[in-house]
Amino acid sequence: MKQNKKLGRKILSTMLVLAMLIGLMPGMNMTVRAATAMPVAVDGVVKLVEDVELSSTWEPSGDVTLDLNGFGIKKTGAGSVIKINNGASLTITDSNPESTHKFSLNEAGYAVLNEEAGELAINGGYITGGTGIYESGIFWGSGGGIWVKNGTCTMNGGTVLGNSAGQGGGVLVYSGSFNLKGGAICYNNVGIQLRSGSNQYYAGIRNTTATLNMTGGEVKNNINEGVCGTNYCYGASIANISGGVISNNGGWGVTANTISISGSPSITNNDNGGVYSNTLTLSESPVISGNTAVVNGTEISRNIFVPNNQIITIAEHLSNTVAIGVTLGSTNGLGVFAQAANGYNSGALSDDDILKFSSDEGNGKYIMKNDDNKAELVLHSHTLNDYTVSGDNTITATCTNADGECTLAEVDSQHVASLTIGASGSAGADFTGDTDVFDPIPMINYYHANADGTRGSALDPITTAPLDEGRYWAEFTLGEQTAHVIYGVDSVASIGEERYTVLQNALNAVADGQTVGLLTDVKECVTFDKSGATVKIDMNGHTIDGDQKGTVLNIKSGTLILEGDGVITGGKYNGSGGGVAISGGSVFKMNSGTIEGNSASNGGGVSIAANATFEMNGGTIQYNEGYTYTAGVFLESSANFTMSGGTIRFNVGKDYG
Repeated sequence: MKQNKKLGRKILSTMLVLAMLIGLMPGMNMTVRAATAMPVAVDGVVKLVEDVELSSTWEPSGDVTLDLNGFGIKKTGAGSVIKINNGASLTITDSNPESTHKFSLNEAGYAVLNEEAGELAINGGYITGGTGIYESGIFWGSGGGIWVKNGTCTMNGGTVLGNSAGQGGGVLVYSGSFNLKGGAICYNNVGIQLRSGSNQYYAGIRNTTATLNMTGGEVKNNINEGVCGTNYCYGASIANISGGVISNNGGWGVTANTISISGSPSITNNDNGGVYSNTLTLSESPVISGNTAVVNGTEISRNIFVPNNQIITIAEHLSNTVAIGVTLGSTNGLGVFAQAANGYNSGALSDDDILKFSSDEGNGKYIMKNDDNKAELVLHSHTLNDYTVSGDNTITATCTNADGECTLAEVDSQHVASLTIGASGSAGADFTGDTDVFDPIPMINYYHANADGTRGSALDPITTAPLDEGRYWAEFTLGEQTAHVIYGVDSVASIGEERYTVLQNALNAVADGQTVGLLTDVKECVTFDKSGATVKIDMNGHTIDGDQKGTVLNIKSGTLILEGDGVITGGKYNGSGGGVAISGGSVFKMNSGTIEGNSASNGGGVSIAANATFEMNGGTIQYNEGYTYTAGVFLESSANFTMSGGTIRFNVGKDYG
């Protein structure tokens, strides 16, 4: 009998083991269910050991640390994910920031968890799915991801994304403080809030009667505002920003009633403006640039907006890297907009401080230092005269308009603008210097240059840049002064014995089976369009530089083979393909060389259109930027890419390398 019992236990054990093994076999459908409740705190720390799905809002009490530990918290159904109330204090950390989770972006633009097929990879733990809490007396949802109703929250890591609410899709601080030191708040959407008779959008972090202390972390890619005070600036909202990044939000970068910006935070590329505040203090080395807005159907620069009768306070010297555009909310967009704090420079702005600002509007508006040592935006027309020649190729003009001083070059002494002529590319000449001041820019006339360095006969027509090889004299005149440059036009490419001074001309002339060989470095954006032809470009160790003027090499049709250890660089295109763009039906074979230092929305290095082919057999694609998605190589649907050799590395994309 005992023997039968032992045998029965062995059979049962064997069956259990077999059941476990079968469950782990490939092809078997194993469903891993998330926990439905938060773990119990141990010594004040709540540490996730698996993903959690909450049907009700988690409300910590007392002083608690939440360690996401690389896992996520997802809210199912309506409500906030986390609510901090009754003086509680929550610190969010992430001890496993290398874990990866996948999300997809829905049509509205916020993130939805999709571990199986999501195109957006997020590192570390996350907080998602919140829709805000509707309480008595509040007709809008509050705090999708985190609602600090009455307490303190400090965020050191993790990502708050894919939350939506009427107020504060990512985080709402109602009464208390939110300390952002690390992690990210992104891809949140809060819809529309109706307040004070106007429709306002909020996402990311929203301050009401609250304080934001931001020393690090990121607030980016939210559908509407990044950091927003109640009804823009009229609530008791305070934002102290000394680090971190606020970028690429669909509304304002940061708005609050009182804002202090110090250290070196970056507030860039937000879609309704950079900074808006009734009381703004600046110091040290913030980066506030690339912020825009659409007004009456036209995109304009709007980095700092100074409301009517408000003024920026400079608390201490601004570093030499600071360059900030301002827009004034006064009726004519003019007036005093900045002053020194009482404790800085005896309450007087320095000349150097004045030069850190410029008008985002232009239209003849310039910054000057007024008699009270404050920065003032004035309407100023340059009266340029007293022309002098510096060297052979630069003319300097002094502004003597008595209406006020301007910032052409200095603040309190001579105000000068200069125009310098120099060789441009392989053929013509062009101007550098204060080209926006001279209206119109003078005409450039071309002559032959004699062997002894004197001016020869005029070209016909005199204003057309030469294309033939030779030495030339280009000159322009301002007032009674004339400046010039002597330069040579040399061949830049060859096909057999035929030589070309413009690379595009060589690509236009090349036939099937021929090779275009570079003879020198060139600055040019070129197009290859030879249906049915197979052509080589031998870089011969030289560089094709797009000079930030578009796609460097645009392959429209045919097969183009790149070899010869050269460099394709300097491409910049607000679309697909900064270095090389391959159109449908065409083929690009890269046997050697380097594609680097290019940028585009997608495919900073190479973009492959549908039904196009890119064969990478050697060479390197590196240090390219994709400021919307992909940096190195971007493939459209049905594009073909094969890689049998070479290296793709160190490319930086907004979401993908």
